[in-house]
Amino acid sequence: MQVYLESVDSTNDLARRLLPSMPVEGMVMVAFSQTNGRGRLNRCWESPKGGLYYTRVEPSRGRTPLSVAHLVQRMALKQGVACQIEWPNDLIIGHRKWGGILIEQLSHPVSRIRYDMIGIGLNLNKGEGLGGGHLNAISAQDVLGYSVSIQKWAAALTEEFGCQ
Repeated sequence: MQVYLESVDSTNDLARRLLPSMPVEGMVMVAFSQTNGRGRLNRCWESPKGGLYYTRVEPSRGRTPLSVAHLVQRMALKQGVACQIEWPNDLIIGHRKWGGILIEQLSHPVSRIRYDMIGIGLNLNKGEGLGGGHLNAISAQDVLGYSVSIQKWAAALTEEFGCQ
């Protein structure tokens, strides 16, 4: 199931709140903006409209930010965007930040099954505040020269996860 939200505090936080009350395995949450996005080490991740803010919930499989970064890299290349991986969890294009990955784990309060919440943030379209005002941010729109469909990119990402 894929859920689209105009805005949310954090797609990972939403997944954490939903886990006790509903089956979330395989659920994907996509937001067009986040008000409290975060990255590694709890750093603020600016999440203005125009980006893809995506969380997938799945039973823990030992995925690492690097393995997910490779998955995103393959998907992006199919969309015409070549990015590089900057360890441990950043996606860059020409030395400019394009995206990031955050994997958080939690246990279901009843079943005790361990889940991974795989959060991915990508700068897709130019938007107000893209990159938190950092001049070092870049979007897929900058690379391709046109605005892209956030829904199409979310579907492509979900499809890439299914290929694994």
